[in-house]
Amino acid sequence: MDMLDQIRALGLKICLISNCTPEEISAWDSCAISKYFDDVIFSFAVKTAKPNSSIYHLACKRMGVSPTESLFVGDGGSNELEGTASIGMRAYHATWFIPTFKSEKIMGFPKLIKPSKLLELIRP
Repeated sequence: MDMLDQIRALGLKICLISNCTPEEISAWDSCAISKYFDDVIFSFAVKTAKPNSSIYHLACKRMGVSPTESLFVGDGGSNELEGTASIGMRAYHATWFIPTFKSEKIMGFPKLIKPSKLLELIRP
């Protein structure tokens, strides 16, 4: 959570986009990490899912930014990186928590091998 604390300290907004069902997020509000997000977009609630561009446009609208002012960090599932890139967002492949053999399958996106690499990208 140190990374999220540092992002918040920079005054940046954070939005979570998740392909999920209601059952999967039933404990979200009591989760310690939930306080770090300015908004959350759960696919079941908005009736669209990654990689459909409408879910990313919705996130940008709620955050008050354009896609080109945004960046997306994800594990690459559901073709999410391709989806974000298709609307002009900068997409980064988070690999610090997945096995190398899985992360190597996704090509064409900068890989973040540890959370501090994201901080290096966004610090002024």
